Amino acid sequence: MSLFSELKRRNVLRIAVLYLVSAWLIAQVTDVVTGLADLPPAIGRTVLIILALGFPVAVILAWAFEWTPGGIRREALAEGEPAVAHTPRRALDYVILSLLSVALVYFVATHDWGETPEVTGASIAVLPFENRSALADDLYFTDGIHDDLLTQLAKISSLVVISRTSVMRYRGTDMSIPEIAAELGVATILEGGIQRAGDRVRINLQLIEAATDKHLWADTYDRELSAENVFAIQSEIATSIAGILQAKLLPGERERIETIPTRNLEAYDAYLLGRRQYASRREEGMAEAKAYFMRAIELDPDFALAYCGLADSLTLYSDWDADTQAQVLADAERAARKALELNPELGEAHTSFGLVMRSRGETPEKYAPYLERGVELAPGSADARKWYASYLGEMGRREEGLLQLRKAVELDPMSAIVRVNLGNTLQALGQIEEARAAYMKALEIDSGFMPAIFSLMEIGNLEQGLVYFSSIYSNGSSEPWNLLFYVLSYLALGDDARASEWRAHIEQVAPKAIPVLISGLNINLFRRQWDETLGFAEQMLQHEGANMPIPSRVLSLNDMRHGNPAAARARYERMYPELLGDDPQVGDDFRAAIDIAIVLKALGEHNKADVLLKQSQESLAKFAEKDIAEYGIDEVRDYALQGDTEAALKRLREAIDAGWTRQWWYYMNDDAALDSIRDDPRFQEMKDDIAADMAQQLANVRKLEASGEIVLPSDDTN
Repeated sequence: MSLFSELKRRNVLRIAVLYLVSAWLIAQVTDVVTGLADLPPAIGRTVLIILALGFPVAVILAWAFEWTPGGIRREALAEGEPAVAHTPRRALDYVILSLLSVALVYFVATHDWGETPEVTGASIAVLPFENRSALADDLYFTDGIHDDLLTQLAKISSLVVISRTSVMRYRGTDMSIPEIAAELGVATILEGGIQRAGDRVRINLQLIEAATDKHLWADTYDRELSAENVFAIQSEIATSIAGILQAKLLPGERERIETIPTRNLEAYDAYLLGRRQYASRREEGMAEAKAYFMRAIELDPDFALAYCGLADSLTLYSDWDADTQAQVLADAERAARKALELNPELGEAHTSFGLVMRSRGETPEKYAPYLERGVELAPGSADARKWYASYLGEMGRREEGLLQLRKAVELDPMSAIVRVNLGNTLQALGQIEEARAAYMKALEIDSGFMPAIFSLMEIGNLEQGLVYFSSIYSNGSSEPWNLLFYVLSYLALGDDARASEWRAHIEQVAPKAIPVLISGLNINLFRRQWDETLGFAEQMLQHEGANMPIPSRVLSLNDMRHGNPAAARARYERMYPELLGDDPQVGDDFRAAIDIAIVLKALGEHNKADVLLKQSQESLAKFAEKDIAEYGIDEVRDYALQGDTEAALKRLREAIDAGWTRQWWYYMNDDAALDSIRDDPRFQEMKDDIAADMAQQLANVRKLEASGEIVLPSDDTN
């Protein structure tokens, strides 16, 4: 007898078909139930795994047992029984046919028999809408609806929606739809226009498949102008797009999309105007935004989004007014609390409250749950993910933060600040080349973005940083603190003559600015002109709140060289009495504590010095892990003073590999903290490495100066 005949005789084939049809139906029912009940997707996956594992078990049992007139028997026992009647087999056939009929009915009822567009992915960019109203001032209304629609779409977790900051750059662009989609990394583009006339509003939209430039969907919404209708249209659009792109809309998401924030059109208008001012990120804009949000709240006291806007504008405004910061943040907290009270399921409210708490100095345990919940409720918000990633980084959970930032880049690929945050996290994880690429991408987006330039130079790419600084300088910027970076960069490159030229320019632009003193101190310290260096150090310490480590370190170094460590101790006791008491608490003053430890060791107070060094090492851990290029040298100094040569040299190598260049010429040549390791051959090798790197970069800088890509202070550019 053939294998096929035997399988047929034992009903194995029937059981297999019966199992597969039943499993398919169970899977469909599970999918529907998990969607309606808003259950975790893991439940569906678990059911599929169980069904898959059950198939071979069913086949094996069908082979091992047979259905006989005397009941189910093991095959060996069944062979001795009379021939089996056809009734059991017919029963199985009827069951299979019945289940197949049910499956066919279900498939016909649920399948979309219309022409289904070929969509390459559930991702979309909504281009800025065209303002077709007679009044140009209605642009804020058009932009407001555009922004709100983005917010609605971003609530759909299975849909990738490019954020506002990335799409607004395409207003009035000549780029084609495929070009825009390729740049943003999306499969579809939504474009349209809005016309507001009297008591009517008309919205025309079309959804385009990027790869083929084919129209997938288009519709026109012509309604009476009311807040309720505006939000209803946005809900309809979001739901339609989710269906077309086959993005699963969970019940909880559907409910959030269908929520109407306000039924007061005047309040909605005020809210849109407030958001427009908030987007400026200017101090005067925050004051105007606050007024508009308060007007919206006055018109509709239950408008939760208006309270979020008020909280956000107050939080940002607090950065500009130190005298009233505490009161402003208290007002922001009240507004955020009210938003949460009105709508506990509003993602913006959770993020706003978390940021207020963070700005007020609350512990991560208190504000982190709000930032996390903000991401859960608004998964398409790049800002929510960026702020949550910032918290994760502070907690040392950088791999998790990196995932959030990569998602934020996907949602907002044209945001320079998100790219910089991504680079900072990559840098902290030791992925320097990837960090460099992130900073360069940020500068492609905005060539004058200072955080990106600073970050790029921090990892040792001085020549490229000078190119970008030159672009800003050529456009008329002579901000003293920015110009100071020319001085410090040229000193790192070993060119004190060019650094002096830039210092003279700073003095011409702002003769009383502290960057004049900082640059003077560094240039003379580089040249080892001690008397001039001491003079600048004394002047720097006369500035209010200028307990800066470098000038204090310079003065103490001079005292030590003259055999007078007691004078250095007395100075530090005046400046940092808390570090020289019986119970010192180093905290963030680890740089001063390390300098004080040098003096204490010189005076024979080794126990006090060791306490400061141990506390400094503990405080430094979180900073150095976050940014070794910035804080690694502090750890090197601490380890060297503790006598741990191996740890000091290991950390120095890591700092150099991460791009550390800041005042390397001082630390490697003159810093007293490194005296114990300076003669080690490995130290000398690392010193040679960084010197060679700087010499090569200086040669490149000379070429860039000659081509005009790096400007000179004598150039007539301002």
